[in-house]
Amino acid sequence: MNLELLNKKIRLVEQATRRIRLASFAILKTWASFSLRAASSQIHGMSTSCCLRLLPVAILLSVFATNCMLIANAQSSQSTASESTGTDLGVSGGAGKLLYGQVGVSEVLTSDVKRGLGFRTATERDGTSDVTGVQDGSPAFQAGLQVGDHVTNVDRQGDVVSLTIEKAGQSKTIRLSLESSGAPPTLSLRLPRPDTSTPDRTPFALNAQNLAAFVKTNQEQPMPLVNVSETARFLSRYDVELIVDASMSMRKPDCPGFMSRWNWCGAQSVALARELAPSAPQGITLTSFNRFFDVYEHQNPQQLTTLFARTNLALNTRLAEPLADRLNDFFVHRQTNHRPLLIAVITDGVPHPREEPQMVIDVLIHAANQIQDPRELTVVFFQIGSRDLQGQEYLQELDNKLVARGARFDIVQTVSFDHLQQVGLAQGLADAIRNFDYKIHN
Repeated sequence: MNLELLNKKIRLVEQATRRIRLASFAILKTWASFSLRAASSQIHGMSTSCCLRLLPVAILLSVFATNCMLIANAQSSQSTASESTGTDLGVSGGAGKLLYGQVGVSEVLTSDVKRGLGFRTATERDGTSDVTGVQDGSPAFQAGLQVGDHVTNVDRQGDVVSLTIEKAGQSKTIRLSLESSGAPPTLSLRLPRPDTSTPDRTPFALNAQNLAAFVKTNQEQPMPLVNVSETARFLSRYDVELIVDASMSMRKPDCPGFMSRWNWCGAQSVALARELAPSAPQGITLTSFNRFFDVYEHQNPQQLTTLFARTNLALNTRLAEPLADRLNDFFVHRQTNHRPLLIAVITDGVPHPREEPQMVIDVLIHAANQIQDPRELTVVFFQIGSRDLQGQEYLQELDNKLVARGARFDIVQTVSFDHLQQVGLAQGLADAIRNFDYKIHN
């Protein structure tokens, strides 16, 4: 049946029902008024005692009928307004979707739904709710939901929940996906690179002047605790690539000098490229990732400075795809390039969404099973920022349990943020490789 015709029939039935209800209320009120007059004027020869007994009943009937008519008139006005704006209480014209928000947000946003989406709301008022808490890394957090947002309407289609929220006098709709509890999808190393020509990113640009000033100062003064020539000579045996987390949490200013995590990574990456420049004039390949990922091959220090200054941070921490892309590139070209690959992954926590941690493990196991010598490939994870116990446990699992999970070789090393702060990125990589070599020979 045509959807518009169905909506029209539903509205006609509702209108007829309201008219019958109004007519019934009118008859009831008329009878109550007649009873009230009869009780007050003692018509039809009724005794005084009988009239006094009838008077309270007549008053109650009159009040009840009046209230019923007021409610019916209000519902009729609401229905008329909905029809004039093209919105129906049951079926949305042209879309065939149920608009649950009209019957109360809480009827759709149950405790299980809110737990799956990762946010909390206050007690419902007038069919709406206020957001009182958002869990870091949850679908609600990734979509930009914030404490204080006023939820006015909810539309659920399967596992997709659309919230209409008001904030600062403006209304917008955000779409959230309930996290599935099924097994995470497997990931092959043969992944096409996403088209990032028009990336859909949240525009949170960083302060380029702060980063440029720090880099300029760093270029004039060597990094402390680093033997530049020895470190550069040691790392020049490898093709060094950086995969850097560009998610929203990298804005947090908890790095040395009160720098944000992203700016500090930028300064360290530029310093690394500067150290390797004499022995590796081809530059460093940088991959930034959040919801999407971008690959910038053979970047010199000045180009890296520009990239970090212009990159916009965005939601999500999808590490599996960029890691698979760079490993795939290594396997494609390793016949012509005989140097081992050294990948430094700099991130501040566990990959997200929910399936990403297992996907990263699958990618690493797949890569470890494609090599014949563990020295061909090394992936070093640096956890940046304040201590995240969950992130530490995840990185320790990557470092210590990869072989137990099916990998032929242990290709993962981890470096703590405390050590990274003390020695810098270049020396941290060199220390990780030396530790890796020590484990292989012992």
